[in-house]
Amino acid sequence: MNKQLIVAQDGSGDFTTVQAAIDAVKTVQNEYTIIQIKSGVYKEVIHIRENQSFIQLVGEGADKTIISFDNYAGKLNEEGVRLGTNNSATVFIDGDYIRAERITFENSYYRPGLDASGRQAVAVNTTGRGVTFKQCAFKGYQDTLYARDGRCYFYECFIEGDIDFIFGGARAVFEKCQIHSLYGGSKVDNGYVTAASTKASQPYGFLFENCHLTADAAMPNHTVYLGRPWHPSARTEPVCTSTVFKNCQLGAHIKEEGWTFMGEVQPETERLYEFNNTGEGAILNAKRRQLTKEEAENYTKENILEGFIERDN
Repeated sequence: MNKQLIVAQDGSGDFTTVQAAIDAVKTVQNEYTIIQIKSGVYKEVIHIRENQSFIQLVGEGADKTIISFDNYAGKLNEEGVRLGTNNSATVFIDGDYIRAERITFENSYYRPGLDASGRQAVAVNTTGRGVTFKQCAFKGYQDTLYARDGRCYFYECFIEGDIDFIFGGARAVFEKCQIHSLYGGSKVDNGYVTAASTKASQPYGFLFENCHLTADAAMPNHTVYLGRPWHPSARTEPVCTSTVFKNCQLGAHIKEEGWTFMGEVQPETERLYEFNNTGEGAILNAKRRQLTKEEAENYTKENILEGFIERDN
């Protein structure tokens, strides 16, 4: 029988903070502990550690249950050292088989200027295997969602940002999600949706399937790239970015060329593809490589996640 804990800010539950409930979960278990999080804005940093697994966070709606903080890469810690992107997250998920439903994860830090130093501010940093998000929202600006490692699945989620706001080296599937680009104020360049850093030894990286790419109403047409290849300077093995948009509806904000470079890495050397997309942003040209029907059939959530989709469902 699944154990249930309740978090409520008014003291009517078992805990008043989300982290306190997480800390109460046994480190070794093979059944889900369900943590019900009542409505409210929980301003705290959350960490589900590597030795914790089978935890399910359930909110009362993404518009009602909000976990928020405002750390950012350029912020100094107690020792006077910059946090950096990796340590800027509101929520860290390092355990396996973690679920979240009907919750907003937010990094509320904002600094104008798309090229401003230190403005990276992560909402969720995840490395676990079998991590699932359903009907959740991820809100931020630069580097909103760090799918850093592991395998993760996003279903009917809302994800917003401006620069590289979905990035990392995980094997991740985004199904029926709304991917929303925020207007950065430029007439020509308003950012990048993705910046995957897939290991070259991995056959798959990010898959967006049946997603809808939208933008702020003020966004000029053709000013946002689908993505760019990120080869981290601290990588320990070769990287070859893998990102596929399949059966997606692309808004007019998407650039005609689709993809662009990052540093010295050009998109043509990476695994950046599309298949059967529609909408004003789904433009066919030589720079936007398309998968064949046979190739596209390999890009499924079962292949990418290798069985780590909600073990018992």
